Amino acid sequence: GLKEFSRKYPQRFYDTGIAEQHALAMAGGLAKGGMKPYVVIYSTFLQRGFDQIFHDICLQEVPVTICIDHAGLAGEDGATHQGIYDLGFLRSMPGLIVLQPRDTEEFAHMLKYASKSDKAIAIRYPKGGAPVIKGENYFRDLTWDYIKRGNKGTILTFGGCIQNALTIANELDLSIVDARTLKPFDTDVLNSISSKPIVVIEDNVGVGGLCEGVLRYYSDNK
Repeated sequence: GLKEFSRKYPQRFYDTGIAEQHALAMAGGLAKGGMKPYVVIYSTFLQRGFDQIFHDICLQEVPVTICIDHAGLAGEDGATHQGIYDLGFLRSMPGLIVLQPRDTEEFAHMLKYASKSDKAIAIRYPKGGAPVIKGENYFRDLTWDYIKRGNKGTILTFGGCIQNALTIANELDLSIVDARTLKPFDTDVLNSISSKPIVVIEDNVGVGGLCEGVLRYYSDNK
């Protein structure tokens, strides 16, 4: 998917091969030297670079953007390719912002945000993209967005799960909130919806995911 970019900007493109640790450490070094690197890696292979994300990017506080393809369930790609573990370890990284767009237009907004930020940012997106889903606001800052307003509670979800959530929300008169900033959370929204039932839908293991983070926030804040 990056062949055209590599032809157009040969001095701004590096194919590191199957060397995720090297790619991330190299990105940290480039950022330390004043550049703004974007690293593109499948979710399931990002775990190989756990140490480099922590030591060479996050602790250095450098503006590397990690674009994480195949995030979430990847279906027929098999057990080795399911992107359901990265969210847990990414949310534990110091200073890292973790985002998930709901469609390609929002992805473009997130890339633009990253280009102007001095923070380390991870942007997760599913295999094959997702249909366009209109909310109240496309991504501009670290806030969540309402896809639908309901009266009896709220579904918190993100990315490719939003489409399924729409069917449920229409039947049960629930709001849908796109929790597109998976770190940090939009605590204003969490505070505003806490008086009614909340359902979390995510294609991620439970440990370290959105639901666990929401439960911890409410527990910490009584």
